[in-house]
Amino acid sequence: MKESSLRKIDAFFELIAGWRKAYHSACLYYLAKYEDGRFNVVSARIFLDVSPSILIPEPYRAGAIQAGQWDISSSSMSVEQLIGGLLSPQGCQLDGHGILRMAPGDGGEVLVSDPLLLVPEMTAQSHRLVGLEINGGSREKFLPQPESDWILKGGELPYDTVEELCHDYGLEGMAQGKSRLEVIAQTPVQVFAGSTLIGTSASLGLWTAKSMDKYRLRLGYRILLKGKVIRRGMVPGESLEWTEAGIAMVGKVAIDVPEGARVQCISSYEDRAHHQQWITDANILNDGRPVVFPTGDIR
Repeated sequence: MKESSLRKIDAFFELIAGWRKAYHSACLYYLAKYEDGRFNVVSARIFLDVSPSILIPEPYRAGAIQAGQWDISSSSMSVEQLIGGLLSPQGCQLDGHGILRMAPGDGGEVLVSDPLLLVPEMTAQSHRLVGLEINGGSREKFLPQPESDWILKGGELPYDTVEELCHDYGLEGMAQGKSRLEVIAQTPVQVFAGSTLIGTSASLGLWTAKSMDKYRLRLGYRILLKGKVIRRGMVPGESLEWTEAGIAMVGKVAIDVPEGARVQCISSYEDRAHHQQWITDANILNDGRPVVFPTGDIR
């Protein structure tokens, strides 16, 4: 692998170094094609997260196609070692899954993009993520269509398409021209999902790993009334009231708001925003439950 690619991978881990210890879970999700004694990975994601993931224990196989999920954090291998193994010509041996390697591009090389810090997540959620993307050879070369879909249809557990299989194995949105490996570090600090607004009283909070430094955390908020921002504020992490919540901790604060207002809450760490939620008055909803809108729209 080129020296420039190695530097970009190192840069990714340097970006998350400030909160790397918050990640209790690291998992690999992949789709591969067997050839010459090993599996060429055409789509893969590595997730680093605070909360443990529930994984499918056994890989799925249909013909030469295999999809699987593997718990990196329970192994003796680091994420960096796994990436290095996947990108090496000989590949990486994973117990129960075989030898996996990234499907290489022309000349056996892969292309590593510059790592992106706090990229907006491509869903309706309002997290911000840290991402690294590595592209290899042609996806069509290893999973030609319509042949691949017909292989899956004839499997012991039939799937209709490669996209359906990708969905079940945590690889949504991976269909593209090149084989691809993504490394995604989930946000380690979020607005507490149990934040509420009832009448003129708002209970707001942060959810984060216990290992995070409270003095670097911050809960920001904007209060809107009739479409206008009437107040902005911030509560430093050390001023929140903290309680333990399993592997995480929750810090809360109560603030007064005008009747009929809504609140945008923003979690940040080391001056970087990681997550936002909109909190709406529970009393104005028919079922009496608080609703969180990622965009702040009231429906």
